[in-house]
Parts: sequence; C-alpha cells; structure tokens
Amino acid sequence: MWGKLNTKQRLLVLGLTVIIITGGFLGGGLAYVSIRMFSYEAFTTATGLEATSTSAQLYRDYFLAARQTFIISTVLITTGFILVGALALILVFKRTMQPLETLSDELDNMDVNHLPNAISLQANNPELMKLVATFNTLLQKINVTLESQKHFVANAAHELKTPLSTILTNLDVLELDADPDKTEYEEVFAITKENIERMSNLVKDMLQLTQLQKQDYERFAFSDMTLLNTELRDEIKQKNLTFEIHGDTELEGSKPLLERAIQNLIANAVRYTERGGKIAITLTDETIRIADTGIGIAAADQEKIFEPFYCVDRSRSRELGGSGLGLSIVRQILIRHDMSITLESDIGQGTTFIITL
Repeated sequence: MWGKLNTKQRLLVLGLTVIIITGGFLGGGLAYVSIRMFSYEAFTTATGLEATSTSAQLYRDYFLAARQTFIISTVLITTGFILVGALALILVFKRTMQPLETLSDELDNMDVNHLPNAISLQANNPELMKLVATFNTLLQKINVTLESQKHFVANAAHELKTPLSTILTNLDVLELDADPDKTEYEEVFAITKENIERMSNLVKDMLQLTQLQKQDYERFAFSDMTLLNTELRDEIKQKNLTFEIHGDTELEGSKPLLERAIQNLIANAVRYTERGGKIAITLTDETIRIADTGIGIAAADQEKIFEPFYCVDRSRSRELGGSGLGLSIVRQILIRHDMSITLESDIGQGTTFIITL
C-alpha cells in the first residue's frame, strides 16, 4: 500500500499521522491529569480537610462528575484540534504543491520538437523558483544543443550531397556517350576517386567528432608526441615550409587525443600557408602557440571557425581538402582536458592559435 503512494501522498499521510498522534498524546495526557486532579482523595491530600462520612460520598460524586465532564470536553477539543489541523494541513499542502504540479504538467506537455525557451511560473516559494530557474537554464542549453545538432546534420548532408552529385553527374555524362574512350573513363575514375576520398575523410572526421572518449590520462612531455604524420611531412616538404619548435612543456591527459588536436592545428597551418612560409610552435608552462605565416583569418570569422563545417572560403577549403571539422575536433578535445583555445590573426600576415593549459 505504502509503496503505491507517490511522494505527495506520502507527505500528506505522514503529516496527518503526526497531527493525529500529537492530538492523541495531548488528549491522553489531559485525561490522565484529570484522573489525578478530580478526585476526593487528591482534594483531601492537597488541603488537609476531611469531610464527614455523610458528605464524603457527595464530594466523591462531585469530583467524578467533574472528571467525566473534563474528559468529554478534552475528547471534543482534541477531536476538533485534529480535524482543524488536518484541514489546515490539506489546504496548506495543496496550495504549496500547486505550483509544483503546474511545473510538472508543463514538463509533461513539452514536445522535444518544440521546446519552449523558458518555463513561465510565478510562485512565492524561493526553492521552487530556484528549481524553475535551473530548468530554464537547462532548457536553454538543450535548445542550443538541438539547434547545433540540426545545423550539423544539415551541413553534413550538404557536404555529402555535393561529391555524390558530382559523381552521379559524371557517370550520367559517361553513360550518354555511346562509345567512351579510355581517356574519358580515366577522367571519370579520377573524379569519382577524389570525391569518394573526400566523403571518406568527412565521415572519418564526423565519427571522430561524435566519438571522442576520455581515455586514460598520463603525464608526458610535448616532445614525446608524434606531431607530424607522413602526409604532413610530405606536404611540408612539397611546399618548402619551415617548421620549428621552441621549448618544451609537460602535459597531462590523453596522449592520442592531444596528438590529434595538435596535428589538426598543424595541418590547418600547413593547408593555408603559402609555399616557402613558416610554421613555429612555441611552448611554455602555460601555453602552446602554433603560429603560421599563412593567409590569415578576418576578425568577423575568428569566432566562428570552431563551429562544425564553418569555412571562411568554402571553395578554397574543398580545393585544399578540408572537411570543415578539424578545428571543431580540436576544441572538443581541449574542452575534455579543461584547456581553452584562442587565436590572433591578420589577413595576409598569418594566424597564431594559443592553447592555454
């Protein structure tokens, strides 16, 4: 029975039980006192007066009647106290719980596809209003997350649609040719391979962004990380870039994830630095600075480049092989390590990414 009651019903039952037990103890105590007070023996003991044998019975009858009247009055008053207390408890409880029930109804009626920006509820209960404020903060975060998710899905679909359309268009053109030669096949094959590689890289980065896991943390020196993979080494050599590292520092965290973050930043610097340029990493106990002499980023774009799929120049990013997710992955990895990233950049002068440890 008790297990079937909700919290509100349990609190109400407990409150009523307390009132009844309190009234019972009060009535029982008064009844006990009346037995001790309203008796001929108690009267003679307290006053030292003794009645004659003839009048003694009259006194006993008087005290007995008085005791019965007192007990009846006590029972009536106690019953009234219990009833009034129970009624007052029910009214107060109902008034107190009403805003909470309203809040519960609003939450039950919420639709995940149409979440309100805030819950409008007015109450005199500071604790309840604090709870409402907490819910509103949570709703704002959920709405921001859902909006970001919608943009992410829309952008991902767009980024996948473009290479697929390119592949289909070229296959359709090849199919319309009654007698395509080897050169045409090779051209379509090259275009198809290039776009499939692009989609493969995009899917890989999407999975990386959504499956970042907090791995075992360890302490290690920055110099112990693998900063340049074969692809980056080849591109640095091909573009005749100068790559320098100044100093060293100690890090604590997931080495594979932090390697991925630094590699993404270096890859971004290599991608947007012209031939013969320079990339320099400067290390201190507080920061990691990755500076390049590349094309730079406009001030209006600097706050947006960590958003998924945001590209300052989308056509140039595609031409250079960017998926639009590299810097988003960097930020997510750093957030998981309680680190932050900012940047300084001027058009035509280069960009410096600053990781605060």
